[in-house]
Amino acid sequence: MNLHEYQAKELLKKFDLPLLKGRTYINNLDTIEKDLNDLSGPPWVVKSQIHAGGRGAGHFKKSFNDKGGVQVIQNETQVPVIAKSMLGNILITKQTGVDGKKVNRLFIEEGCKIEREFYLGLLIDRTNSQLMLMISAAGGMNIEDVAEKNPEKIYTTHFPNLTEINLPKKLEKQLELNSSQFEELLSISRKLVRAFKSLDASTIEINPLVINGQGNFVLLDAKLILDDNALFRHPELEKLKDITEENPLEYEASQNNMSYVKLDGSIGCMVNGAGLAMATMDIIKQFGEEPANFLDLG
Repeated sequence: MNLHEYQAKELLKKFDLPLLKGRTYINNLDTIEKDLNDLSGPPWVVKSQIHAGGRGAGHFKKSFNDKGGVQVIQNETQVPVIAKSMLGNILITKQTGVDGKKVNRLFIEEGCKIEREFYLGLLIDRTNSQLMLMISAAGGMNIEDVAEKNPEKIYTTHFPNLTEINLPKKLEKQLELNSSQFEELLSISRKLVRAFKSLDASTIEINPLVINGQGNFVLLDAKLILDDNALFRHPELEKLKDITEENPLEYEASQNNMSYVKLDGSIGCMVNGAGLAMATMDIIKQFGEEPANFLDLG
């Protein structure tokens, strides 16, 4: 289950991670002027909340400036203006497709001076059934390009025992950190692992994880995906699902205990069992056609 950035940060805040103060708006901005009095700035950062990556590098269907779905604002009077232009607009990113996604929610956050940007990710390495941490000093909007063109810039380490979380000392040199920053990174990693386990997550990504003007780490963005199969243990988290971000057919199928994924082909598939469903799609492609969907009836 995907969460919005502001939801991920609310959950991660409970694990004492370094986050900035922000305010969330759903469908209206009635309190924005009052809220700005409680947010330190400049700058302020206005962030579109959709379930898609590449927001900062995206563009709006109804263009109002040359910036994307994450905008840094220096003038306080411009914050409501930019927010009103974003809310209800269609944001198009490389992950949304040409139709884009409507922005129904905004997150306005305090800004900070950025000295350096990192990428940090936690996911399950299914090859060896261990939690894996990925980190790179080349964080930011182009981390996908780094992974494709310069994978050697992304360092990985595994945690076979979740009660003993340590980072290899060589990371301190590889990431060009001082000893204090390395210890801070270790502390953040341990807290994120604790959050990963406690929340039954399948993925946590912090991009960027930055070093601010005081030389300390701050989580500027957060992506948190929860394991659907573990939601029965977290009814309070299931309530966070934003069904407006779901594909209507995929959501309806999930409500009937079916696994459905819409694809771009023309041949529909209705199969019992994920393995057979994948094999059926492979056969369709071998004959030069494209499947219209993945559907496992369970």
